Amino acid sequence: MKPLREALRAGPAVLAVLAVVALLTAACGIQPTGVVSAGIAPAMAGSGSADSNLALYFLRDGVQMAPVQRPWPSAKKTLDLALHLLFIGPNGNESERGYTSGLPREIGSSSVVRPGDGSVVVSLAYPVGELRDAGKNQIVCTTAAAVGSIDAHSGTAMPSPFSGQITLIGSDGDKYESLCGLG
Repeated sequence: MKPLREALRAGPAVLAVLAVVALLTAACGIQPTGVVSAGIAPAMAGSGSADSNLALYFLRDGVQMAPVQRPWPSAKKTLDLALHLLFIGPNGNESERGYTSGLPREIGSSSVVRPGDGSVVVSLAYPVGELRDAGKNQIVCTTAAAVGSIDAHSGTAMPSPFSGQITLIGSDGDKYESLCGLG
């Protein structure tokens, strides 16, 4: 019984010491401040950045689509240039890291127009009907990322993927309409 009484008598002293320690650590000299602005929020990794990067969508390990960041090769940023880089395929470093393309080497060229209705139309010098779904999606998502990067560079939008409809028209007249589901 004696140890219990001693513990109960020591309890208030222990509580007092803990209260003093808590008060001392709470008043550590840091003054409260208002909201401090830290600038704009970071852009999504696959979107390209407004100043120098473009996201090209390739296949990772031949299966899953993934963006690869590359600097724009010139100050003139165009959708045609972005797709030209996509059609060339992964560079040596990207290939070593497991990136491939679902697009045929002979896909050729393209032209891109933005009709003003919030959509983008990509005309290909290759039959759309002969492209694998992965290849079509590479074109759609690379186009979406490039539109976001170009719009951000021109000051018309924040650097984020374009979320409108993209239509591919092939040399065979076939159409493929899609949104980029990534991002």
